[in-house]
Amino acid sequence: MLLHELIEKVGPAKFARAVGVTRGMVSHLRVGRCVPSFALLARIRWVFPELDVNATLDAATRLGGRG
Repeated sequence: MLLHELIEKVGPAKFARAVGVTRGMVSHLRVGRCVPSFALLARIRWVFPELDVNATLDAATRLGGRG
């Protein structure tokens, strides 16, 4: 599952609380405005093991940010 798909499935507010980031950051991640750091990806993967990190990084590279 890609990052933006995971955020949509869980819901932005719940995702933000679970990962420990602001809802604004979640919004930026969801639309591809910013790329998550390695530390943030690791934290998301810890909380949501269904995240496909490789596919997320591939998509971010191909689409210019959206993962």
